Amino acid sequence: MRESLRYLNMPIDGCRVIIQGFGNVGSNAARLMMEQGYKIVGVAEKDGGLYNSAGIDVHALVEYKVSQRHHLGFRGAEAMPSDELLISECEILIPPPRRT
Repeated sequence: MRESLRYLNMPIDGCRVIIQGFGNVGSNAARLMMEQGYKIVGVAEKDGGLYNSAGIDVHALVEYKVSQRHHLGFRGAEAMPSDELLISECEILIPPPRRT
């Protein structure tokens, strides 16, 4: 991502990211990106999504998901249908990993 943004002359700071899927791959990608300054604004899952224009605290969401065994009801973001979330404004949309 960093190299792509550098090529496009875009800053990381404030770059809005939506991630499709929040399992092992998606949650770790979200955590690493948040720690580098990206703003994770959305997480889309098959049973619904979460959106927060100010950014989602990924660490808090991971904790919530571990304790509740799902992401729905997380208070740090608004519930949103995943199909709407995936067409929301962002600079980076991360699709789910390809299954082989």
